[in-house]
Amino acid sequence: MPILIRRLGELKQEGNDKAYDWLDSVLQTEIYKVGITYETITPESSEEGDFADSGWEKEYEDSSIKDILREKNNYGISEPSSSQPHAGMWWSSVDPSGTRDYYEKDEEKYYGLHLKHLDNSELSEEEIIFFNGLITGKTKI
Repeated sequence: MPILIRRLGELKQEGNDKAYDWLDSVLQTEIYKVGITYETITPESSEEGDFADSGWEKEYEDSSIKDILREKNNYGISEPSSSQPHAGMWWSSVDPSGTRDYYEKDEEKYYGLHLKHLDNSELSEEEIIFFNGLITGKTKI
């Protein structure tokens, strides 16, 4: 939570009232749905230009912002799916190393982090920009 409070102060200093108001409300109702997807690439599937396997690592579940950041770290998530905020945007891992299958089977596994509201609606542009800052460490997409 300290990072949110710090970011709230930064937004106030920047004069970004719209994002400030949104973040202030998030501090009061900070539960989202997070889902983690995966895509596995093998040497054979790479030659075919496809994935060997893909699906849900974790189905959508209710998560606090703290939980979302923990998942981001656990799966090495750091890159946005787009340079422009839009509905349905997600964040991905970029480094497949570190898994047993990577070293033993030459399989690359990448992860995606997907966020929604509790009612399954998409995030607003302000929310996407905010989460992008938390996930990538960059305040702009």
